[in-house]
Amino acid sequence: MSSQQIGEREPLTSRERLVLRSVVHQFVLTANPVGSHTLVAGGVLGGLSAASIRAILNRLEATGYLTHPHTSAGRVPTDLGYRVYVDSLMEVGPISPAEAAIIGREVGGADREELLGEASRLLGRISNQLAVIVAPRLGGIFEQLQLVELSSTRLLVVLTLRAGPIRTVLLDAPHRDLGSVRLDGLAALLNARLAGLSLAELRDGALGQRLADHLDDGTPETGLLRVLLRHTNQLFADGATAVHIGGAPGLLGQPEFADRPGALRGLLEWLEERRHVAELFAAPVGLHRGGVSIRIGAEAVDASGPGQAWSVMSATYRVGETVGTVGLIGPTRMDYARLTGLLGCMSATLSRTLSRANS
Repeated sequence: MSSQQIGEREPLTSRERLVLRSVVHQFVLTANPVGSHTLVAGGVLGGLSAASIRAILNRLEATGYLTHPHTSAGRVPTDLGYRVYVDSLMEVGPISPAEAAIIGREVGGADREELLGEASRLLGRISNQLAVIVAPRLGGIFEQLQLVELSSTRLLVVLTLRAGPIRTVLLDAPHRDLGSVRLDGLAALLNARLAGLSLAELRDGALGQRLADHLDDGTPETGLLRVLLRHTNQLFADGATAVHIGGAPGLLGQPEFADRPGALRGLLEWLEERRHVAELFAAPVGLHRGGVSIRIGAEAVDASGPGQAWSVMSATYRVGETVGTVGLIGPTRMDYARLTGLLGCMSATLSRTLSRANS
């Protein structure tokens, strides 16, 4: 349901907005259809009678904002109802100080290589949704590299990009004793010759061109330079986007899927295809609240996906000039207000932590 389609509908009255907001809150809390007596008992509808509330519920159902799943009088929000709630009725607040402290401590203290994986597991645990963190896609301008000898036949290349993430590549050099190579001097040569080139230029032949006068000079470094040339695509590739997923156990405990594990299994199998993750999270779209994109039902997963009972929330984080995505997938009965604040906190923490690690 697009904003244009919503705008074509007759605006809700203040009472209808209040009732719709209350139905969403109650359904998010209990996962049970909401009836007029429940709303009266909640005491948040300004003294409206049960009869008045029933009339409003009927109008909201007739206009597509609510539905009822079976013959009971209780209503549940439709995708349209959720969309109106998210766009104009939701109040986004900060997450609890305790949750913010946990995120800061666990993400900030995670090992660099495991940081995004740890963050996805933590986000899934706190949210009880399926958390997805997409690493920034490697690209940009070469700044420098370091060469680290791990053994007589193994070399670690630490690649730093201008205003971007650090990348490590492990290479085998079985034909040469690395101990005979002055790695610091070789790294200095490479940094002087390659600084300022793009990764695409290095892949397309600039590496060999810039080092041509050193490839046949008979020094111990020559063999290692040839090893680097053979691995040009590996060293300077844009790289497949790394995706970290966490929180499946918490999502499985949600009422919608507790007795239907196949629904979650279908989603996970669908997400195993990288193109689906890219479609969902590479470029968050749609209306934003607090820097978070929220797509509901059919907005999030098209007819080729595992049904339309899902919502997708996403925000971006930055490492220099590169951008990654942090997101949540869950049932349409998500606590959008709380999770908007949670995603905002996680994206800000990832930006700070990763930028500090790269400085």
